[in-house]
Amino acid sequence: MYIYLDFIEKWKTRRTKQRKERQGYGKRWAVEGVFSSVKRIFGESVRAHTQISAFQEVKRKFLIYNMLMNL
Repeated sequence: MYIYLDFIEKWKTRRTKQRKERQGYGKRWAVEGVFSSVKRIFGESVRAHTQISAFQEVKRKFLIYNMLMNL
């Protein structure tokens, strides 16, 4: 009985781990960390007035952030 329960527990654990890896579970924290770093370096606000300009400004911030991280 105990051997069977142990087998089931190991099987469930392995299946859960495989599912999480397949679905990309646990990667959100890395993305949130990058967003936090960018906001700490450049500030939370965007100075542009139009949506297109704001998008370009944010794109430039991330480009500069990537350059800084690759020094």
